[in-house]
Amino acid sequence: MIKLSHWIKITIAAVIAIALGVFVYVNTPLFMGRLKFETFEYTMLYILSAGVLILLSLDLRELPKKLYNGLAIFALCAIPFIMMQISMTLAGESEYRFGIYMMNILMYSLPIIVAYLFTANFSVSATIGIIIGGLLNAASYVLNILRGTPFIPTDLLAINTAVKVVGGYEFELEWQLVSAIVMLVFSLALVWAIPLKLKFKRSPLICRGAAGAVLLVIAIVFSNIKFSEISMDIFDQYHANNTHGTAYSFFINVCKMKLERPQGYNEDDTLNMVNNLKEETADEKPNVVVIMNESYSDLSVIGEFKTNRSYNSYFKSLKDNTVRGELLVSPFGGYTCNTEFEFLSGLSMGLLPSGGTPYLQYINKQCPYFLPAYMKGLGYKTIALHPYYARCWNRTSVYEHLYFDEFISLETMGDYQNKEDFELMRSFYSDNTSYSSLINQFEIKEPNEKLFLFNITMQNHGGYTHGGFTSDVQITDMDGDYPQAEQYLSLIRQSDKALEILIDYFRDYDEPTVIVMFGDHQPGIEQEFYEELYGRTLDEISSEEMQKRYTVPFIIWTNYEQESKNGIKTSVNYLSNLMLESAKLPKNKINLFLDTIENDIPQINAAGHYDVNGKWTDNNIENSDALKNYSYLEYLCLPTDLKRTNHRF
Repeated sequence: MIKLSHWIKITIAAVIAIALGVFVYVNTPLFMGRLKFETFEYTMLYILSAGVLILLSLDLRELPKKLYNGLAIFALCAIPFIMMQISMTLAGESEYRFGIYMMNILMYSLPIIVAYLFTANFSVSATIGIIIGGLLNAASYVLNILRGTPFIPTDLLAINTAVKVVGGYEFELEWQLVSAIVMLVFSLALVWAIPLKLKFKRSPLICRGAAGAVLLVIAIVFSNIKFSEISMDIFDQYHANNTHGTAYSFFINVCKMKLERPQGYNEDDTLNMVNNLKEETADEKPNVVVIMNESYSDLSVIGEFKTNRSYNSYFKSLKDNTVRGELLVSPFGGYTCNTEFEFLSGLSMGLLPSGGTPYLQYINKQCPYFLPAYMKGLGYKTIALHPYYARCWNRTSVYEHLYFDEFISLETMGDYQNKEDFELMRSFYSDNTSYSSLINQFEIKEPNEKLFLFNITMQNHGGYTHGGFTSDVQITDMDGDYPQAEQYLSLIRQSDKALEILIDYFRDYDEPTVIVMFGDHQPGIEQEFYEELYGRTLDEISSEEMQKRYTVPFIIWTNYEQESKNGIKTSVNYLSNLMLESAKLPKNKINLFLDTIENDIPQINAAGHYDVNGKWTDNNIENSDALKNYSYLEYLCLPTDLKRTNHRF
């Protein structure tokens, strides 16, 4: 006769198993919608659901002791392999070598081993390992869906920013996540249905000792591997996950984040190299407005497509007193702060550790050589303006280190204007609102005061599935249906209208003023949209072709006479030089140094650079004296070593 407690156990097992089966069934269209429907893979999810019922309802402890322990050991050892299968399902196409596959298995085993040292309980330890592995893979998959790039180590430092902007995104369940959830539940059922309990004299002590010994061996092996030198596609993290696995690629990124002293670096020689450049003096000083427009780009740089109406006609119409062209940037779909860093510092992400975020890692004390400090030294009042939370990307602290006199954010914009006049577009303040706050600073400034105002907009931020926003730009000549792309293009049209209002204001402004506007990165919209523009999948395009996704437009407009230029191709780290030239301001020694680098390397980003012959290559400092000198300058300038002092050039 079955006891009541066992009936309760069977009932709970049945409820969980049926819930899983229903979960798979109601999401069947997600599987059927795939280009290639795998019947076996789909059927396996029902088998795993049934397996949960069997595992949780049967009392396997009645099996012979040796058989039971064998099954329990098998269940425990299977967990890292199930985690790896989840990783492969979520990461997409897998291109692992056997050694890399086993390194991932080791990565998924480590949390279990460490947890056992503290808990001495195999089931609890395995559960901790499952949760860590599941969260890592789910976070990587979800982030890739939302912004176009998977989970990287610095995302842990940017959790505060992520929480603030997550409301702008809408996530739709995909078949990969359905499969992963079923596998996760099955793995949890496995370790709790067959808990390994070794019973012999001093078994907890001996087992813990064995776990500690294994951990020590792993530590010794790891200490002899230079993970920072492992070849991996660090620029395309999605591809890195495909070739090295989510866990292993994440670990390699952690190892590559440390800013190391460049080989051959000598501080005195680097200082002399910079100090030998001769600065000029300033005569007239115009106001300078810099607008880094969130996700602003012209997607036709990848491939032409038609829309029912223009989305950037005013931007394209600016010709008189206008310098315009294309910028190569480092991020895609996110990490605005890295483009911001490159512009304000003149330094390049291409010579810093992959996956890094200088605002979160390196800017920890005063930076007197970056652009805001230089403009302040020329007599400008320096203002940063961002219609969003001040603490995102650690800007509150960073802007103090960069010598901004004032930081106007979402929290303080209302101190200058009536917040009832501010306009929300989706869940973010519009470009019109951002520009009205910008103009307000010119209305209230002292007559002889010169402003350097750096404005980061927010209107076009990612999450292009907002149901309350009507897209008035439709794509008319492409095969696919791309509502995210159309919402994005409709937002760019609103940016275009706001820019016209801003330019019209300063056209009649009675003081000389320079306006710089550029995008920080392209948007994280449908991958299929980009693939149709390319005419093939993203996996099939070369690294150089991929740079079209890292190209954004810029303009430098003045309300006074300047020579108009068109078709300039540069990168964001050099943009401050063009700005200073249009403003007829002298360059400091950093900017003069950048001129010498640009002569050899006209465009550079995190993936590589173009040389003077237009050849695309990687950023190997051993192959370029210019890159080597540039890396020396970056190490000198970044305040990561508290023993070194900052230098004024």
